[in-house]
Amino acid sequence: MSRESAGILLAVIGGIALAVAGVKFFVIGFYPEELVPFAVIGVVGAALCWTGSKLYQAAKQAG
Repeated sequence: MSRESAGILLAVIGGIALAVAGVKFFVIGFYPEELVPFAVIGVVGAALCWTGSKLYQAAKQAG
């Protein structure tokens, strides 16, 4: 798997995690005991998106 593909894959997985957390928080709603797990999912998703984006950009610049 190329670095570009890995970056895209990480960004897509992170985007899905962010979407799940966003829908749960803003559309469905949550109980107080669900706050921490879904906040962690959102933060991990954002980190994966950022990492995937940086990996993809680095691979594109490297050629």
